[in-house]
Amino acid sequence: MLSKRLALLLWISFIHIAGIYLFTRGFLLTRLSLPDYTTCSDQKCSLQPLHKRAVFLIIDSLRFDFVTPDPPNPSSQYCHNVLTLPRELTASRPRHSHLFNAYADPPTTTLQRIKGLTTGSLPTFVDVGNNFGASSITEDSILKQLSIAGKKSAFMGDDTWMSVFPDSFEPNMTFPYDSFNVEDLHTVDEGVINHLFPLLEDSKKPFDFLVGHFLGVDHVGHRVGPDHPSMKAKLTQMNDVLKRVVDLLDDDTLLVVLGDHGMDRSGDHGGDGVLETSAALWV
Repeated sequence: MLSKRLALLLWISFIHIAGIYLFTRGFLLTRLSLPDYTTCSDQKCSLQPLHKRAVFLIIDSLRFDFVTPDPPNPSSQYCHNVLTLPRELTASRPRHSHLFNAYADPPTTTLQRIKGLTTGSLPTFVDVGNNFGASSITEDSILKQLSIAGKKSAFMGDDTWMSVFPDSFEPNMTFPYDSFNVEDLHTVDEGVINHLFPLLEDSKKPFDFLVGHFLGVDHVGHRVGPDHPSMKAKLTQMNDVLKRVVDLLDDDTLLVVLGDHGMDRSGDHGGDGVLETSAALWV
């Protein structure tokens, strides 16, 4: 009788240990960062550029259905058919503009999405804790390659970028703003606007690559959710900003607008839900 109980206890212990092992090795994956950088001394390994510079605008939490010409039914008067410029230009100039539903690989948190977008690597859930205390990216990235090529990069917006790329942007064209006060819907966006347009209007074009990271849509989602008048006001503002940006671009400048991730029906994100991983991409 005692041996049966001992055998049962050992079996249950084995099942628990095996479960913990599989969880830590499967769900809590670790990511290996390679320290090597791509080099191309003879230029034969790169394509001829079609543009001289790029403007890379992130509208945090910009879900694809916020910009699609075919929103879900029933649609929301607050978050659908408001930010319409991307679909309008894509419809009128299909050879020069493309609108995509981009899949944001989970976890759908801003820091992990920045890493994924700039390095091409896949984030892991164990990295989520670093969202509040990021360390600089040491692996190869688009910003590292721009620096190697002697290009000048400008930045304005979410200060998370400063944590992971502290030395990648020109000091006189770097304007970070605190990102964790979700009650503040406007400071970061107004800061981006105030510094973005003087650079675009500068006839000397002092930048080769410009990153602008808006946070208002994300903060509205966290605070009141997507189905709220505040979301309509914020998306209207973003639509007006994009109109001004497009009017200032020349033929040598590529514009990329995207959401780093989406948001669920309550305005939150971080997981792998359909709405959280659905992000807009407009080129």
